[in-house]
Amino acid sequence: MRDVALATVRQLLLFATLLVPLEILAPARAQRFFRRGWTTDLTWFALSPLLVGFGATILLALLGSTIGALLPERMRALLQAQPWAVQLAEILLVSEIGGYWVHRWSHRARWLWRFHAVHHSVEELDWLAAHRQHPLEAVWLLGVANLPVLVLGFSVEALWGFVLFQKLYTAFLHSNVRLGFGRFGWLLASPRFHHWHHDGDAPINGGRTHNFASFFPWLDVLWGTYRVPDGEFPARYGCDEPVGQTWLAQLAHPFRIAPATNCRIHRAPGSR
Repeated sequence: MRDVALATVRQLLLFATLLVPLEILAPARAQRFFRRGWTTDLTWFALSPLLVGFGATILLALLGSTIGALLPERMRALLQAQPWAVQLAEILLVSEIGGYWVHRWSHRARWLWRFHAVHHSVEELDWLAAHRQHPLEAVWLLGVANLPVLVLGFSVEALWGFVLFQKLYTAFLHSNVRLGFGRFGWLLASPRFHHWHHDGDAPINGGRTHNFASFFPWLDVLWGTYRVPDGEFPARYGCDEPVGQTWLAQLAHPFRIAPATNCRIHRAPGSR
């Protein structure tokens, strides 16, 4: 418990040191530093490692011991004997393809969207907003996205190295930074690319069908889901699902009775 807490504090300081200066120097939108909902997202940042780490460790261990046995031991040994950098590159590609489809299904299947709506309920994006994610969805995404990786039998060290890199890059994509990589924006994901995925003026879940990739937008180009309008960032963020703004309300949200009609995010008077 103490080690997890120390690791979380170190990660908070690292992310803030790398990303806050970028948000100050080149903001995508004018918004307050302590923007609406930041305390809720800080709570997610602090508590999610405990919840997600426990669940993901169990799930990945079970998947690794069962599905990984499908490959001959010799093949697994050859894969694990590759240089660490090569393993990481292969993990990145395989996991990105799996993650793309899981993310896309999370917008199409209503029961998956109930969990994913928690993440889309944020109305002002910055690097801290990336951590607003229901722990059950986080475990699900880690398990399914990395299922092909476990089947291929890559080493655990390379896998967790990728997870750490993925968390940092995900925070970067959500950061309030005016960056889009210009003509090469379809090759590597940028904040501008991902901000359009959070476009609050797009329809709810099934209609919001753009920019599902985490690293490689060319996957969205390949499967017809790429959308990055020229010029500005979205005018509004958020979703049509009535999601509460406290940590406990968001944790319970997927288990509430779904509303009969779509409506905007509910916010109590005076909440931040």
